[in-house]
Amino acid sequence: MTTERDEADEVRTFIKSLKSKRIGHARKGTKIIESGKRISEIILVSRGQLRIDMVRAQCRTAMVGLIGPDSWLSEGAVDGAEVHSTTATAVTESDYIAFPRATFPTLLEENQPFNRFFTRGAAKTTRSLNEAMRNLLNSAHLRIATNFYDRFAGTNEQELLIDATPKHYAEMVGIARGTAHRVINNFRDAGLLTKRDHDYLLNRAALEEYLQWERTTPPFSTGHEFAHFVAWRKGK
Repeated sequence: MTTERDEADEVRTFIKSLKSKRIGHARKGTKIIESGKRISEIILVSRGQLRIDMVRAQCRTAMVGLIGPDSWLSEGAVDGAEVHSTTATAVTESDYIAFPRATFPTLLEENQPFNRFFTRGAAKTTRSLNEAMRNLLNSAHLRIATNFYDRFAGTNEQELLIDATPKHYAEMVGIARGTAHRVINNFRDAGLLTKRDHDYLLNRAALEEYLQWERTTPPFSTGHEFAHFVAWRKGK
């Protein structure tokens, strides 16, 4: 019986044989797609990590999430979307494969393994970004914590060194710099972050504990959700 892994290998062989594709490489900071621009290609990420941003109220840009290999961009064009609704920027050296929009439906019709590979990948990307977009409506603490946790993706590391400057994370998740500064200080006090000389050490176990608490605890209306988490943790 053919497994998804076997079929994915078959699809990659099929993709290599296509003459109409375009192989792209993006250095860190390069925009691969941009919100508001017309969609001309359907893009498959093959290596690296991309940051997905959307424009929020008052034209402020906020990070929605991070995606990696086997994720799709511009997949909405298959259902008739004409322009990009998000911007994708490489956060690491990244590679991608671009398929012309005009001929992409034919590829899906003529190769069923490729069709299934696209459907699975596009659905996974959509679920991931939809969950991340819901987080935009949540507290600043949760939004920054989710961003921090994404950095552990694909690793078994229990601690990571990160740059945690308030300005950087305020821009990343679309909050005021003062709010980001308060969040980072709260994370330090609670043990999620440990200050080093020029960066911070991020504690995976403490971060997972906070995210689990957020998922299982009813929302508070006081505007001081993190204080409730700290009190809960001290009382364990």
